[in-house]
Amino acid sequence: MQSNQKEKDAAFNISIGKAIKDNSVYGINISYQPSTIKNFFNGAAFINQKVNQYSFGAFYRQYKSLSKDFYFFIQPEADYIIGKNTVNDTLGVNLETVKVSGPQLTLMPGISYKIFNKFHMEILIPNIVTIQYASKKDNTPTTNTKQKTFVFKSSLNSSSFDFLGVGFRFIF
Repeated sequence: MQSNQKEKDAAFNISIGKAIKDNSVYGINISYQPSTIKNFFNGAAFINQKVNQYSFGAFYRQYKSLSKDFYFFIQPEADYIIGKNTVNDTLGVNLETVKVSGPQLTLMPGISYKIFNKFHMEILIPNIVTIQYASKKDNTPTTNTKQKTFVFKSSLNSSSFDFLGVGFRFIF
């Protein structure tokens, strides 16, 4: 990162679920992930980039008891993703706008620890497997392109522990 480069990233996720058995939950997710980078040197010029990604979908979570108050879980999830990436020069002139949308299937394992009866702490590996079909529209001042993509990816690699998530879950 350059000394005058500024980055802001966030992720807001809401999940609501219903227990259908002692060890099974199904529910819905809503997510918003904004990101901005200002004064980034891309190799040719300084740019500003703004990304907004939204998703909504459904999940099913299956728990397996490991010991008292410790649980392993696996969570398959189906979401619909909508994203927009805007790149401007430092004067505010639009250089590129990319819009992406499409369905996505993911698989997420993790471990849950029951701190209190209705409060759990979780450690998880987000998107250990992802399958996505997307429609992409890329607009620049000189070109407009559309393409469809099919992606299969995994967060399993030598640095997969860089992507560990820690969270808390309230159970009502």
